[in-house]
Formats: sequence, C-alpha cells, structure tokens
Amino acid sequence: MTTLLRKPIEAIVAEPAIDRDTSSQRPMETRYGWCPFDRINLIGPDGTPTYVVQPYQIESLNGNIVNPRFRELRKNDLIPFPTFNTVTNAPSPDLTDSNGRAVLIPGVRTIAAVEAATTILRAYSRWGFVILNSLQGIDQPDAWRIFKVVQPLDYLLFELETELTFGAEERIDATGPIRFGDDYSVEPLRSDSERETARKLAGEMADGAGVAFTLATTILDDTEASMTQRFAGGQGKTGPDPLDIRLCLELNRKLPKLIGAEKDSGLGEIKEQIAFLTQREMSRADKEEIAALKAKIAQMESGEPAVIREPVAVATCGAPKTDGTPCMRNVKPGEMCAMHREQAEAAAKAEAARVAATATE
Repeated sequence: MTTLLRKPIEAIVAEPAIDRDTSSQRPMETRYGWCPFDRINLIGPDGTPTYVVQPYQIESLNGNIVNPRFRELRKNDLIPFPTFNTVTNAPSPDLTDSNGRAVLIPGVRTIAAVEAATTILRAYSRWGFVILNSLQGIDQPDAWRIFKVVQPLDYLLFELETELTFGAEERIDATGPIRFGDDYSVEPLRSDSERETARKLAGEMADGAGVAFTLATTILDDTEASMTQRFAGGQGKTGPDPLDIRLCLELNRKLPKLIGAEKDSGLGEIKEQIAFLTQREMSRADKEEIAALKAKIAQMESGEPAVIREPVAVATCGAPKTDGTPCMRNVKPGEMCAMHREQAEAAAKAEAARVAATATE
C-alpha cells in the first residue's frame, strides 16, 4: 500500500450551503480565505477572542455543533467566513452607574462576512493570507470540491509554487478521479465553468504562497545573519528558535548553525532529527524518540543525566461567560479557570449560609 507523504485536505465538518446576498456589494455573502504560512490564532492569552470573525456554533448534518474555526484558522485550509450574529457589550442608552457613566449591557451585533474576512486580511496579509474572490457566490460543498482539485494535499511552502501552477493545471484538466496513493482520491471538475474558476483560484493562492515564501525566507536569512553577527562578537542569536526549525522544514533548508559550534559533537544532527520529528504528526514512538534525543542533548551539554518529563495535559474552562459562550481559558483537565473557580466557591458558600440560616429558623 502506498503511503502519502502529505496529509489529504479534508473538510472539518459537512457545512451547509450559503445564503446569497443580492445587494450590489453583497457584504453578507460568504467569503472564503486561505493562509499558507501558519495557523491563525483567534484567542488571546486571557482566553477571550482577539478577533471575532467566526460564529461560535455552525450547522452540520447532525444539527448545531461548536465551530472548529472559532479558536483558530488552520494553515492551508479553505476558510469560509459567513455572516453571523454575536453577543457583545455596548453602552446602555438609558442606564448609568453612580458616576453617571453608561452601563454596559449585552446586545446582539451582526458581523458581515466581508467585515470578518477583511479583518483577518488586514492583520495577516504579510503571512500570505488571501481572500479567494473566485469562490464568492459558490455554495460551500462546491467551493470545497474545486479547492481540493487545486490543493488536494497539505503541501509545504517549497512545494506550493509548483503545485499551484503545473500540478494544479494537470488536475484542473483531468476528466477522471485524481488519485493519491491507494486510498485517497479527488473528484475531477464537472464543467468548463468550474475549470475557469479553478484557474482563477490557483492564481490567487499562488500570489499568497509567494508572499508567505518570501516571509519565511526572510526570517531564516535574518536568523543566519544574526548568528553570524554573534560569532563575530556582536549581539545575535546562538541558535535557531522553534519558528526557524519549522520554516526550515517548510522551505526544505538545513538548520542554520553557529559558525564554529557543534563541530564533531553530533549535536547539530540530533537537533535536526528533533526538528523533523516535531513537525509531522507524531505517533507514540515519535514522542518517545524525541524524549530520548533531548535527554542525550542534555547529557552532552551539561554532563548530567536529563530528567524526562511527560507533557502536561491541557484543557479549556467550560464555564459560561456573561454572553453565554464558554470561557475557553487553558486549564488542567477537569478544572475551571481561577475566576470561575472563585465564583463557584463563593456561590457554594452563599448556598451553605442560606441552608444554615433556613435550618435555624
């Protein structure tokens, strides 16, 4: 059986068809976006949304479910931006506090699809994020079919230029199933109209891929220059950071090394092994191998045995916020965040006091 080197592009959920906006600018009509550089995190460090550009819930074949794009937008994913309503706090026109300031009250705000998409475009255009205008007005199932012909696999940055030009052209012209390995295939396009749309889509995505490739190359070049400056006695980086490691894999480049360092020690090769393993989907064996390699590095660098610690499991607080959506702050499994834990303890104490007062009456 043939093993795929790249992950197939698959839909997160079976998404519903879109409602079309018939106004001249069609601001409510679903937009589509795509980002080839990295995932886009939509949640801030305090657990609240930094960008409200996705609804908390979406429809699926089994009813409403939590939107998997509410927290982050995946790299290389076809990202629909629908029009949706969200609860937000706004100043009350009637109520004021003791200082005469308007009280914040919850209200419903409609976020148009074009507003959501352009918000991310303004923030992440340097990452190669693009709005896919070629797909606007196309129902999500059909948009997804066309997208998979142009980008059927989760390609790396150094592969995208070729795949979005020569590779995509071959797939667009195909009249039969497009096969990858033994158990993954993509349906061919159904008409000349879809082929024309796919060619426009490939061009839009190629533009974004070029921007992302340039950014990744600049980051790695700057790291190498910084390490060279450090070797010359100036201020600079002593080695690649996690972003450099990921981008080396994306660009098929070797890890930058500090001149004169790690000669004949084997450290460089070990760290390159770790970089490769951590950038693919890791099985249990992969994780054990990484732990062993890190222990070997610790021994070589300090002369003392390294203590291998298991990764700390992380979950999210599911207690509701004032607008009814889950808190989503990172916590240990089974626990709530500090704020909601204090609220729960205060509520429990109040209830205990009420019960005690009732018993004495």
